[in-house]
Amino acid sequence: MGNAIFEGAVDIGLIAPGEDTVSVEIGSEFMETAIALSPDGRWLAHVSDETGRGEVYVRSFPDPTLFKEQISTAGGSQPLWGRTGRELFFLKEDRELVSVDVSLGDDFRVGNRRPLFTVPGEMFLLEKDYYAMYDVDVDDQRFMMLRAIEGEETGRLVLMLNWLDELKGQLGR
Repeated sequence: MGNAIFEGAVDIGLIAPGEDTVSVEIGSEFMETAIALSPDGRWLAHVSDETGRGEVYVRSFPDPTLFKEQISTAGGSQPLWGRTGRELFFLKEDRELVSVDVSLGDDFRVGNRRPLFTVPGEMFLLEKDYYAMYDVDVDDQRFMMLRAIEGEETGRLVLMLNWLDELKGQLGR
């Protein structure tokens, strides 16, 4: 899973509000992309191509030098934490969405890895693997995914705020 749109290395940096310097950096000659901060704020999932292809890693946060573990083993992109913090999701190169059981806290632990389902082709845009094109519902049981629309070069994302209140108003409730 290449990041063909980037040339050279891409690093991850943290800038605190009101500051103009990077205080935390994950930098190397490799591509580090697709960041996801754990629900407890102590672990950072990301993708690096240091093995020759994109793989998902987890590092300690805010000091990424204290801990690092490779999570995917056969290519991985688009890491995303479950809302409960008990799962980390990522996509494999074969479009399979994988769930990894994790334990957060002072120590990070990895448990079982299990495939959930294969993502349809129109929802898997390889050239966009530097961010997650999906999100998980609050119960960690459903996913919302972006998909490509055939014949359209640009996509549309519709965000409807307070839709339940709008619906109740239209129904007279």
